[in-house]
Amino acid sequence: MAKFLPWVFLSCLLIPTLGCAPQMPVRHKRYLKTAAKKDLNCAPSRLSIHTIGKNQYRVTGCNGRVAYRIRCSPGHECQVEMTQVPTPITGGGE
Repeated sequence: MAKFLPWVFLSCLLIPTLGCAPQMPVRHKRYLKTAAKKDLNCAPSRLSIHTIGKNQYRVTGCNGRVAYRIRCSPGHECQVEMTQVPTPITGGGE
């Protein structure tokens, strides 16, 4: 059994879709891209979304970044809350 543990760990790093990392709900991507498009003044196709916690995301694009939390009610209505104001990214990284 101990021989297989390193492979399980490596597969989680290399293939996160195996269930080792939670997947972002598709609707969250829509909400985030809509909010960040306005907040970063950036086309949705240029935005990258990174999970930073449960229902917490950082969006980067057009030399800026912003962070959001998404809260959904039991009726599935969701609200996007900004948790970090838009800031420029210096040094050319997005």
